[in-house]
Amino acid sequence: ASRTLLVQPLNVFNAASGTTNLGSYVVAPTLTLTHPLLRNAGLRVNRADIDRAKLATTRAEAGEQLSAQQIVRDLILAYWDLLFASRDLDNKRRSATTTAEQHRRTQAEVSAGRKSQLDLDTIYQSLVARENDVVLAENVLLDRSITLRTLMGQDFTDRQVLGIIPQTDPQALAISPVDLNAKVKQALQAHPQLRQLEIGLASQRIDELVAANKRLPQLDSRLTFSPQGRAIDSRADAAAGKPAITGNWGTAFQNFFNKREDIDDKGLLADYNVRLDLTLSWDIQNRAPKATHERIVLEMRRAEAQLRRNRQNIAAAVIRAVNAQRTAGARMTISAESVRLAESNLRAEEARSRVGRSTSYDVLFRQDELAIANFNALSAQIDYLRATAPFATEGQGAGGRFAQARALLSEMIAAAAAGDTANAHRLAIAAYLEGIEPHEAGLRTQMPELLPRIEGAFMTLRQLTEPTAGTLNRAELERRVQAATALLAQAEQGHGKATSPVAAFIAALIIALREGLEVALLIAALLAFLRKSGQGQLAR
Repeated sequence: ASRTLLVQPLNVFNAASGTTNLGSYVVAPTLTLTHPLLRNAGLRVNRADIDRAKLATTRAEAGEQLSAQQIVRDLILAYWDLLFASRDLDNKRRSATTTAEQHRRTQAEVSAGRKSQLDLDTIYQSLVARENDVVLAENVLLDRSITLRTLMGQDFTDRQVLGIIPQTDPQALAISPVDLNAKVKQALQAHPQLRQLEIGLASQRIDELVAANKRLPQLDSRLTFSPQGRAIDSRADAAAGKPAITGNWGTAFQNFFNKREDIDDKGLLADYNVRLDLTLSWDIQNRAPKATHERIVLEMRRAEAQLRRNRQNIAAAVIRAVNAQRTAGARMTISAESVRLAESNLRAEEARSRVGRSTSYDVLFRQDELAIANFNALSAQIDYLRATAPFATEGQGAGGRFAQARALLSEMIAAAAAGDTANAHRLAIAAYLEGIEPHEAGLRTQMPELLPRIEGAFMTLRQLTEPTAGTLNRAELERRVQAATALLAQAEQGHGKATSPVAAFIAALIIALREGLEVALLIAALLAFLRKSGQGQLAR
């Protein structure tokens, strides 16, 4: 809006007649629509910052999961170390007790004159060594207990008992078969480190998309629509009988529109301007955007290679863990038989010693054999348990990227089976909002053609479970859930590819043609309105 004072002479033929000031009031709001047609065009380019923010949140969650899994793995391994120390202490105590019993019997035989003092001294020396092993084992148990309590975050202030006695019985451990391919697949799907790399790669794909778009020419459209309303002062004309008219803002606003009887012929607005501008800027060499795009593409290639290496390393680690588990299982079987034979040999040797057919050295040798067999058996059992630790933590994230969506779909089917349609509908909505939407940015970047199909599948589930939809068709619902699950599996296995400049240019050109067609249709509608309202002269 503007107000202008115009100085006009009272008589154009007589300069001495003086001048007067006439006010002019103009109300001219302007609506301007600006839209890029090549560079900076497209929903994915303009949502790049939002998608990066979502990916950053998801990457932080993956980092938290990786830290949590590492803590759980450390706790499990610390507990198995504690169990080993506890059982090893029990074995050493039993060995010391056995030697002490032999020392008591030998002392009685020395008193009776059947054995020499040298035999008693030899057994006593062995007893002292075994009691020393017990003391060392107790210290190891205390150290393992403190380590576990530290990992658990417990406070040691005013704590009277520091040691921990584990209740797990490793001898009751059952050896279970291991499916190597299933374990490798599970680890590759659930490992948060791989997920971090995949999210980082998805973020780089967004950067590559934006960088490829920056290489395009700058072609912008600008549509301006400006209606006007005027009010101008006029002098009185005594000869014509016209009084003076004083303009004001109210009159200017009234003149913004045609009179009611003229709207059908002239339209609603009294005066307006329509203008369309196209601005083209094209850097022929365009070196900086080209170099930025090529750098990002190379970084993507490096990230993809890093992802492949990490997948290989994780698969190799799983293979080694499975092999260690199988080896430990075989050792458990062999060592159990070894313990059985060592116990039998010790009993036989003690029986021969009581009738004078073997020496104290032979009994001590059999005791050492049993101690070694027990140690090997315990080592095999703990090694088996330690080999299962990676699988225990990987299981926490099993199910892939969309594990939460699958879990909510399963709950939805259970609710539908129970006849709780309202809860099933709520779970269908939560399955998308909580299980799919956090990964929407990555899907839009890596597999834009698959995202609408996933959205459509979950929209169908919401419609089927709508309480107002009538009787719920469980068979149809289960079939739709299977279809949605198949799409999620396809999304987990898919990998996006870098956008080439040619492909980006073609996509942007299609967008430019579409936007240009929309602008042309808008202009055609405005021209048709002007002709129909009888104001065709304004089309110029």
